[in-house]
Amino acid sequence: MPQSNSGPRRILPCGVFGPPETPPPANGRMRCRIVPRMDAPETNASMSDGAQVPPQMLWRGYGPTPERYIELATRHTDAMLRVLDDAKLSESDPLRVLDFGCAAGPMLRIIRQRRPRWALSGCDIDPLAIDWCRRHLHPSIRYFTNTTAPHLPLPDASLDLIYAGSVFTHIEHLADAWLLELARTLVPGGCLYATIHDRAFIRHTIANAPDWRLTRNIRDHFSDSELASDWAWLSMGTGPNANIFYDRDYFHRLASPAFEPIAIVERAYGDQTAIVLRRLP
Repeated sequence: MPQSNSGPRRILPCGVFGPPETPPPANGRMRCRIVPRMDAPETNASMSDGAQVPPQMLWRGYGPTPERYIELATRHTDAMLRVLDDAKLSESDPLRVLDFGCAAGPMLRIIRQRRPRWALSGCDIDPLAIDWCRRHLHPSIRYFTNTTAPHLPLPDASLDLIYAGSVFTHIEHLADAWLLELARTLVPGGCLYATIHDRAFIRHTIANAPDWRLTRNIRDHFSDSELASDWAWLSMGTGPNANIFYDRDYFHRLASPAFEPIAIVERAYGDQTAIVLRRLP
């Protein structure tokens, strides 16, 4: 007898076991992939650590040219370090640091030069980006692949600083769980630097980049009255490619079981707002 479809469905978050195969392979065949080596492209542009930029498929918006990739990596990193220094994180301390959502490591490469005593690691849900980092970047930086499920393979209180550049901008439903998981890995008093889309981001990007695809999507999907209303968060799309927009007070409320806010800086990561949170004792 055919099985009933009326029972509960088991839904797996994308990235934990991988997306379903569509269409399914023919009978008797297995799904196969050939993953390219993705060596650095032939270009005269190199970052200040002497290594080439990664292939364009791994730039994640750090484009559209190798020179722009380098410029944005440097700008985002230096802006973050200024914010952290203002928050009294000493530049001489040998901090244990995680880049949560590191992509192909653009910020890690700059930090390694700016703060050579820091112990650096990076993780991302893209295994191809992590593989490229392992094979091309400095071996002192540790890399691992994580999933979309709120879990990191790290011991409790093993980090002093976590930064997440444009990561919570894409976490649709599990932001509170991820904040608790990041807090678990931080020492009491450790800091989380996270950038978000907020009302200031919407205001700045509409004013400064009206023709940008994301700006056009905002204007196409939300009316002026909706954007001005008393919302906690907005979403466009679903899954890891969604764009999420937070009211700052609501984001602080999500973080409040484990963190206290210590700094807010607009336009710290492009037009995104940086939120600096300190792990509660």
